[in-house]
Amino acid sequence: MHFKLMKLRNIIDNLCYADDLCGLVNPCKNDAVCRDLWNKRVCECQPGFTGTFCETRINRCENHICKFGACISGIDEYSCVCLPGYDGQFCDEEMNLCKLSPCLNGGNCTTAKGKYNCYCPPHFVGSRCQVLVRISDAFF
Repeated sequence: MHFKLMKLRNIIDNLCYADDLCGLVNPCKNDAVCRDLWNKRVCECQPGFTGTFCETRINRCENHICKFGACISGIDEYSCVCLPGYDGQFCDEEMNLCKLSPCLNGGNCTTAKGKYNCYCPPHFVGSRCQVLVRISDAFF
């Protein structure tokens, strides 16, 4: 009887037994879940990760261009942080810095390369045309 039980156990062991492929220590990285699928191990990755063991962070910036700014990769998205003077989803729109009327005393404002310039009327100088130049000051 003992021999029959051992033989039966051996048959069951040979047909049904498989090692726990996930083991005591989870081989998956970055909080992924290990699933033992009958002689096959699968790591179910958290959002933002890929690879056999979920070891690779997905770079959402890889195929996106922030023209005048830096790309920041998130879990499932990316965003652009624009340089001063630029706006838009891809930092490709030059901001109208003259909209805020930075030029004083009738100065004309223009924008170029993310900066504004003031062209001052006669008798005014300064980056914003804020300084009055008196004729007497200019000669003495």
